[in-house]
Amino acid sequence: MAYAVSLFFDEPTAAAVQHIWTRMAQTGVSSLLADGPYHPHLTLAIYSELDADALAADLAALANTQECFPVSLSYTGVFTGEEITVFVAATASQALMALHRRVHSLLHLHGAGPSPYYLPDRWNPHCSVARRITEEAIPRAVAVCLRMPLPLQGFAERIGVIETPEENEVAILPFRRR
Repeated sequence: MAYAVSLFFDEPTAAAVQHIWTRMAQTGVSSLLADGPYHPHLTLAIYSELDADALAADLAALANTQECFPVSLSYTGVFTGEEITVFVAATASQALMALHRRVHSLLHLHGAGPSPYYLPDRWNPHCSVARRITEEAIPRAVAVCLRMPLPLQGFAERIGVIETPEENEVAILPFRRR
């Protein structure tokens, strides 16, 4: 078991990403995200060990001071390797990167075993649209994304601690409204 800290979108943005997930399933690329217990998000961190309750308390304090902020999903990309993933990348805005650093400063106090891909200065902010696909499915997945109007402009509205891979929500905390 591991824990993820994720950033969740406003409803129109989440619905647009879920539409892509549905198209991935309909075109035979992958139904993992469409059929699973997932919600569209940007993963800020993954830790193998975490005092989730203590982190949730600190994240609640952070969420009380954090305003919702714009997020732009700008382009399509592919992570290759053991688990091929097609994604839409989030523009690394000052607000997004500052929040990422704040979250990692809290995680340093409450967790161990961070995934190196999500650490500050190594993170590529992205929202997965097809995971665990075959190499042969990459062109179909990219074709689905090409039909999506990018950039997709939305808002980051909530932060959460998720127990994975079961996707159990430990805490989902709303940001302040503008």
